[in-house]
Amino acid sequence: MTVQINYVNPFSTPDGLVTIMVRPVPTPAELSEGDAVLELLKGPSLIFGAPYPQSASDARCRRCSWDTLFDALDQLERRHISVTHLRHLLHLAAHFMARHGLRRGGAAVLTRFDHDDVVSLQYEMPIQVTHDEAQAWTMALWGELSYIDMLRSGFLFSFIDEPAA
Repeated sequence: MTVQINYVNPFSTPDGLVTIMVRPVPTPAELSEGDAVLELLKGPSLIFGAPYPQSASDARCRRCSWDTLFDALDQLERRHISVTHLRHLLHLAAHFMARHGLRRGGAAVLTRFDHDDVVSLQYEMPIQVTHDEAQAWTMALWGELSYIDMLRSGFLFSFIDEPAA
């Protein structure tokens, strides 16, 4: 599966931000959208490319298991962060990487945080850059996500350097 990119009259703002519409790959008929999001989180190579080195696993959980994620997704839904939103955000992040020529590092890391009955998820994608460069790319992505009102607390996507994975 690949990211379907639809350019609809891209334009630049005075600060240089380029606005591009990215349509997520359609959900397979046999999967619910929640299942499709879980598949993307567990297998990000579907849209982000294979991890490097090839022997690395595609994704792993920290402080949770894949089996407990449906509960976390339900809790995020109650906070108005839908699985549709998450799926679209993942596709935007994959397109951001492709647009900037960023190369994926090792396994993506999903971390679940529980505090005072509030659940948050953090999804870290290793890229083949230094720590400072990964932070700069994260800030650039967050700027674009904020510009289109896709940056929400509760689900945080970020780039990390390989040693931090």
